[in-house]
Amino acid sequence: MQNGASRRHSTHLHVVGLMAMICSLWRLPESLSPETRKMRRQSKEKKDNVFSQIVLSVRSRYFILLLIVFAMTFGLTHFEAIFPLFVVQGYGFTTLQIAILLTVCSLIGTFNQVVLTDRISRRFGEKKIIGVMLLLSAISLVFLLFSGNFFYVMFVTMLFFTFNNILRPMVNTLLSKEAGEEQGFVAGMNNAFTSLGMIFGPMLAGILYDIHIDLPYLFGAFVLLASSFVSVRRLGRKSSSIAAYDHNSYLNTSTKY
Repeated sequence: MQNGASRRHSTHLHVVGLMAMICSLWRLPESLSPETRKMRRQSKEKKDNVFSQIVLSVRSRYFILLLIVFAMTFGLTHFEAIFPLFVVQGYGFTTLQIAILLTVCSLIGTFNQVVLTDRISRRFGEKKIIGVMLLLSAISLVFLLFSGNFFYVMFVTMLFFTFNNILRPMVNTLLSKEAGEEQGFVAGMNNAFTSLGMIFGPMLAGILYDIHIDLPYLFGAFVLLASSFVSVRRLGRKSSSIAAYDHNSYLNTSTKY
């Protein structure tokens, strides 16, 4: 009876889906003109493969930001990949405790992102916040090793999620500003470097976890710390250069008048 009912339900879904597809092909107008569609097809034919685009991005002015995207994703997936194993083997947490911990920390981290991101961005600027958030994320990973108390682990995990949730929109905002007319290319590279972080983060976490239970978080903290150092030096230097250029331009303009 249950199999027959599920088959009938599945058949109804297929019929509804087929009807929706036919109606959309018949009634929905094409949003792009024929000329625009032709130009997009030609641009797709000329497009390099993703590996060539990654090589091109190395020489771009926003490569440091793409590296930060990789490090940020690497650190987060590095954390998430072995977190249940770590707290079970290291601290003896139950499945229910892990579920409560991750749910509560994710909700609080998202709430903090909504409340804090815009305020601190307007006050301090994206470039300063990126370096600080990377540093604090690294510190929170190390602090996770100090105690197995449930509320302590929840607090540290909540901080880590908050720092990462604030960091991502800051980096995306800066990438958008740096991209100029290359928004499509930068968006693609953002996804590519995010995917690389999602590949290598869990893979290395598993390898290091087999060597020693603490190694994944120590190595993740090292990557985030190195990224913080690079972002402070490179992004800070770029800000100083832009400020100096604007100041010299203002002086030259004043001299002319």
